[in-house]
Amino acid sequence: MQRHWPGNFVLIVLALAGCSWADWILDKQPKPGACEADPTLSGCPDAFTGCRSSVECTDPGAKVCDVPNLTCVQCLAPDQVSACSGPTPVCVGTACQRCTLHTQCVASNVCLPDGSCADPLLVAYVQAGGSGSACTQSAPCGTLDDGVKANKLIVKFAAGLVADNKTTTIDRAVTILADSGAKLSRSNPGVILEIRNDTDVKIYDLEVTGGTGSADSAISIPNGGSPKLLLSGIRIDNNQGTGIIASAGSLSIARCTISRNTGGGVSVSGAGTTFDITNSFVFRNGDNSASLLGGLDLRVVAAAANRLAFNTIVDNETSIGAGGVSCAVPAFAAPNNIIARNALAGSTTGTSAQTSGACTYPTSKAQADVAGLAFEHPDVPAPFSYRLTAGSTAIDQATTPVTIDVDNEGDARPQGSQKDIGADEYRNGQ
Repeated sequence: MQRHWPGNFVLIVLALAGCSWADWILDKQPKPGACEADPTLSGCPDAFTGCRSSVECTDPGAKVCDVPNLTCVQCLAPDQVSACSGPTPVCVGTACQRCTLHTQCVASNVCLPDGSCADPLLVAYVQAGGSGSACTQSAPCGTLDDGVKANKLIVKFAAGLVADNKTTTIDRAVTILADSGAKLSRSNPGVILEIRNDTDVKIYDLEVTGGTGSADSAISIPNGGSPKLLLSGIRIDNNQGTGIIASAGSLSIARCTISRNTGGGVSVSGAGTTFDITNSFVFRNGDNSASLLGGLDLRVVAAAANRLAFNTIVDNETSIGAGGVSCAVPAFAAPNNIIARNALAGSTTGTSAQTSGACTYPTSKAQADVAGLAFEHPDVPAPFSYRLTAGSTAIDQATTPVTIDVDNEGDARPQGSQKDIGADEYRNGQ
């Protein structure tokens, strides 16, 4: 026989147990977090703003369901990296970000300067020992000359030394990118790389080294046309001739290292030629007895279109002119540079050892030695390092305003109360 207990009986039982009706009702509510895990539980509200699968994520900016957290996100690494593309192709955690490494671009192995991944069909691949004629990723070509002639918008260097037996001439727009350890050289004397005509060439992260022609530059922009050449993060190192000779067009050097080139560092001249040299180390170029150029030789007509700021120009030598910077640009000011211990005919104390010409150097340091600069490792044996260390007199001294917000390594400027002068911004003991 089935018994039916009246409602007041339940109340009597609850009262005897020391519980109120409200306590009993609350005890039947879902525990905190239970509805998020299972919205179908009894007592859960009908409204649920999370997700249980990516089908429920309709926001174009958050199309993937992070199931454990029941939230819609941009992506999930490593499972949903394909959700990222365009200007932010890399999934980091649950967010799409710009690429910073070539290896993050799986299809092309090319991370572009804007943080997007290149289309592999737009890339000519160059690798030491390569022999392909089409310069594809699976069959790369073996010289930069072949890479340029493949007529792609981008040329990508793999790590290793690539050398040709002739000058590579570029007369069309191209962007050249390189893996860490990629080097461009030449197997016999002569200019390694020449930029001509009204072209626009950008080169990132490559080392140009080993040129054996004492009368030749590693990189040349000869007279004729108005070419543009941007060098970013590259090294021009250990060439018997001059590092760069630009006699036309526009030369931009940013976050580079130009060192140990026997013929000198950089020469810029010409009526219409312009330069923009920033955040770069220029050291140990030239020769006291033979070279006609030390660190920089700047001889252009107009001051307004040019810039020389936040550079470290040290230990360069020349037999004539100035060991550090020879500057014949009318009414030109070059702020926030370190110009130190450069030599003219063997002397660092001569009138033109550090600078010559009428150019001025506001809030810069031009001195015959490196005392007080506290460079990391400025003396033999190599490798040399002209980064700042604690206590340097260059720290917080860049009081002339210049719109440059990073240093040679990409560290933010300033780290202290003011920006530091020279190519390196001292960063928290590093």
